[in-house]
Amino acid sequence: MFIHDPLLETKFAIPISPHALMTRPRLTTLLNQGLQRQLLLVSAPAGFGKTTLLAQWQKALSQKSVFTAWVTLDKGDNYLLSFWRYVLAAFNKCQEGIATEALDAVMAPQKPRIEYVLTTFINVLATSNATWVLFLDNYQAITDPEIHDSLTFLLEHLPAHLHILLATRVDPPLPLARLRAGGQLLELRTEQLRCTPEEMTRFLNEVMDLSPPQDLDVQSVASTEGWLVGLQLMGLWLKKQPYPHEALKTLHGSHRYVFDYLMEEVLSQQSEEVQAFLLQTSLLERLSAPLCDAVTESSNSQEMLEFLERNNLFIVALDENRCWYRYQSLFAKTLRYRLEQSDVAQIHALHLKASRWYAREGAINEAINHALKAHAWYETAALLEPIIQRLLWKRCELPILWQWLQQLPQEVIRIHPYLGLAYAMILFLTTSPEEAIPWLQATQEAIAVHSPAYKDVSGDVLSQNASHEKLRGEVTALEAIITSYRGADTVTLDLCSQALTYLPEEDNNARATIFLAQSLAYFAQGRAVDATCCALKASSFAQEVGDIPGAICHLSIAAYYLLLRGRLQEAHNLLQQTYQLGSAPGNFSCSAVAWANMCHAEILREWNRLDEALALTPEGMPSEEQIELLILLSTGYLQLVRLYLSRNELDAADNVFQQRRKSPLQADSTNQLAWILAVEQVRLWIAHGELERASHWVQELEWRERPRSLFACEREGVAQARVLLAQHQPSEALGVLSFLLPHAQEMERWGNVLEMLILQALAYHMQQEEIQALSILAQAVRIAEPEGYIRIFVDEGAPMQLLLSRLKDIEQRPPHYLDTVLVAFKRGKETLSTGSQEPGTVSVIGISSGQYAEHKIMQPLTETLSMREIEVLQLMVKGKSNQEIAKDLVIATNTAKRHVSNIFIKLGVNNRLQAVARARELGLIL
Repeated sequence: MFIHDPLLETKFAIPISPHALMTRPRLTTLLNQGLQRQLLLVSAPAGFGKTTLLAQWQKALSQKSVFTAWVTLDKGDNYLLSFWRYVLAAFNKCQEGIATEALDAVMAPQKPRIEYVLTTFINVLATSNATWVLFLDNYQAITDPEIHDSLTFLLEHLPAHLHILLATRVDPPLPLARLRAGGQLLELRTEQLRCTPEEMTRFLNEVMDLSPPQDLDVQSVASTEGWLVGLQLMGLWLKKQPYPHEALKTLHGSHRYVFDYLMEEVLSQQSEEVQAFLLQTSLLERLSAPLCDAVTESSNSQEMLEFLERNNLFIVALDENRCWYRYQSLFAKTLRYRLEQSDVAQIHALHLKASRWYAREGAINEAINHALKAHAWYETAALLEPIIQRLLWKRCELPILWQWLQQLPQEVIRIHPYLGLAYAMILFLTTSPEEAIPWLQATQEAIAVHSPAYKDVSGDVLSQNASHEKLRGEVTALEAIITSYRGADTVTLDLCSQALTYLPEEDNNARATIFLAQSLAYFAQGRAVDATCCALKASSFAQEVGDIPGAICHLSIAAYYLLLRGRLQEAHNLLQQTYQLGSAPGNFSCSAVAWANMCHAEILREWNRLDEALALTPEGMPSEEQIELLILLSTGYLQLVRLYLSRNELDAADNVFQQRRKSPLQADSTNQLAWILAVEQVRLWIAHGELERASHWVQELEWRERPRSLFACEREGVAQARVLLAQHQPSEALGVLSFLLPHAQEMERWGNVLEMLILQALAYHMQQEEIQALSILAQAVRIAEPEGYIRIFVDEGAPMQLLLSRLKDIEQRPPHYLDTVLVAFKRGKETLSTGSQEPGTVSVIGISSGQYAEHKIMQPLTETLSMREIEVLQLMVKGKSNQEIAKDLVIATNTAKRHVSNIFIKLGVNNRLQAVARARELGLIL
């Protein structure tokens, strides 16, 4: 059901029987004991009287001033927000206002974070002193894992005076074992729900108005197994038998076979009119006289429904006025099976009649569902197109729209422009841009031949020409986003200009999309300042239309661009705005904040607050099912790899790449951020000592298709320089960096400039040109100090620590910042000791205010390397992996890993590249 559709009042109705009901004190006593538990689980197959029992207990609780909220669930509730909308509304019906704040959250334009909604409700409910029981009937209809998870969250934080009762045919995937072990679970199962011989006799006597034979007990237990529906059918059948005692002897077998037999017997005893009515209306989830009249094309449905109720023919009233009914589930299932044996065309015709009735009543959700079951594809499209605009810009309703579109034949979607646009948009958001492109093209073709007037988001009817232009603008806007994602920046900017000429000024939804596309295009061109401005504009437009997730997403992108510009403090302040926006009253926390968490984690990583950064990653790395822009998923992978590299958790970084290989992004070679992520893969190879793989990647650059994004090309150049340094080719690395640096400085990408300067300093240091190395490093420090950069230096290991120490000695300003950075190098056994070791002196010429100074620098070692470790180190220099080292030295691979780890600790480094550089400085290797 759409989030803003009217609620079905019958789902709150407690089933009512016009007949006398058999009381079952032994079961209600058990249920009363359940008021000391969190969860009451009533689990048994269909027909064991679960709903009837609970309806009786609910009535008794109400008389004891216990508040009871009742929801009868169905397959239509298999959507997180719809489910909780009904549950919260049920509470409000019991006590007005108790769930209003949480219900407002569910109804918000953006998709709220369900934990926030439930926390809001729990906090309000905790102030109540009354006892509450939430009845969820037919819970087996719920299969959505998100709903199960959210109900688990509620159970884990349940106020003591709230109890949840689930009536279901199958056990739900909830933490039942934990609740059972903690004494917080009451279970009523099939064995408890079976009728005892005494209850069976009473049922036939009190409910079916029969005087059963004296030896009924044994025979009925054998045939029905204490099954209430079987007993009900038996009673109906016995009423028609001249010799009930003899007839009972013909029953045998399990209750499934008994039901089939008795069902056939009972149905065949009804008039043809009754049989026809039962079969034709069996495809309806709920029955009302007007609906049944429409489906059966008759005018006596009200009388027929009352006849079925009087004769106890498995029909349940859903309200006190007897306006709505439903069939007993097993009875309805059998009727539908019988109906399916007839003409399929008749079934389609019945569904179509139901669809048209619901459409006239304004119940579009039910109308669409029945139209789909009728295979009335064009009628379905006609129902969808007027509401498609609202659904497209309400992200929380995209899943149900996608379910409907997937059921329609593709040829139908292709000739309906708005359906084609929706199909393309959802494919882009959830799979790959390449999948969306053919649908965009089909939509553009359809616009030329089919462009009727539609309602816009506000409900105003647009003229055919205005609708045509608006639709073209929205299609062009989506095309711009896709081309920007592929790095085609010039084409993207042209498409954005075209889209703006088509769109009406008030269409801020599409305008937000256009400015996002422009920001991505400017990013591809390396124009970080322009990219930031456009992302901020996109966020502003999104906020104007109440698209809070979109606004947060765009603000997070702007913060990411600020990171590229080296403005960590400004990015951090912008992210605080996203958190305020997501949690402000009326907006509510939402999953889009996860994108802000990703960017925030990167800032914390750079400030060396690694544990805090890691704490954000579970929220900051959403699953692919949750993504709203695949480009941000790439950013999430990038951030995680960097964080694990900083923490020296190389296996964890490897796992991120393994996860990415399962992503649809892997096959999308046009994705500009896929190239940037490949650069981090190169860093990981170097850290592992897999220099040959990194070198091969650089060699492939000469013939492989290159990214169109200038920024991505720049990152490739930095990766190439790193590989050249690892190969001990500083001159070649300096050539690459000298080519890249001026353009990065011109475009104010100070984050990249800083990294390039650091690599240049390391290259000059490798060439023993210390004056030049320290001069360039001083430039880097001046850029880094105002923003608090730390990891960008620390991740370069021992050579950088040495250079910073020398710079500190020759700088003539307070060394507070350098002290902070140098302290970050020291961690436990990986700390470089300041104690004496075999001294090695290096003549260092530093620059400070134009003066030259010579210093003696000690080269300490925390602990000498063993002979075996020297052998391992020499093989590491040759670029051999742990497996290859183990093979050459005839030792186990784990032993080789241990030696490598010991070498890292003794040399005070984090990876193989740093180890080799440090060993050369110490003269351990040539």
